[in-house]
Amino acid sequence: MQNLLTALGSFAPSAALLWLAAALHAQAHTDATLSRRGLRGMAMGLAAAGLWWPLQLAATAAGGTAALLWQATMLTLSLLLATVAAYAATSDQPWRSGRRVGAAAGAVLASVLAIAAVSTAPDNSAALVRASLGAVVLAGGLVTLALPCSNDVLAARLRAAMALAVAGALVFAPGPLRDPQGTWTHPALWPTLALALFGAGLLGLLRQRPAVTRSSARLPAHPVEPLEDVLTRLP
Repeated sequence: MQNLLTALGSFAPSAALLWLAAALHAQAHTDATLSRRGLRGMAMGLAAAGLWWPLQLAATAAGGTAALLWQATMLTLSLLLATVAAYAATSDQPWRSGRRVGAAAGAVLASVLAIAAVSTAPDNSAALVRASLGAVVLAGGLVTLALPCSNDVLAARLRAAMALAVAGALVFAPGPLRDPQGTWTHPALWPTLALALFGAGLLGLLRQRPAVTRSSARLPAHPVEPLEDVLTRLP
């Protein structure tokens, strides 16, 4: 029961933030009236927070300056992982291009580093296999979350499934879970939930407003009526 409470406190905020980040990222690619760069930046921030929350819960760092440096390092790694995965998914270059393959490989490498940084040394082959599979699921799920999809129903289901898969990899792939008291009384719990509520409110507002797709053609303008008669030159 304690492990279940710990997993729930780490899993639920992470999955919610990752789903919201993917939905905002998709909104930035479909609505032409929005600032694409600004909305994608917000999506990257939500995704980084969703990655950082379970990772820092799994880690055990010293207090003082070392703790601040550790948190900054984990947040930077989370932001780098989200950015590289999004580039691998939305790049205009073909999948066989060097940059896109390099971005996908970078996402896998960053996933391995993230899980290894918060894991204890594996004492058996099963723990090593679990961490390796978790890194692959983490990288693949993040890339899939950012993939553009024209089918809205399929995209919604895919985003939900991948958000759950990535959050599960972040929770269960690293070392042993912490005690539930440390999870539910963590000082960053309420700010993390507030960030998720902010993302949900922003997404709700964006979906209520009429969207103009980027691929839609411009409507022809109505001809301007002449101010005077062509034959008589009278108004």
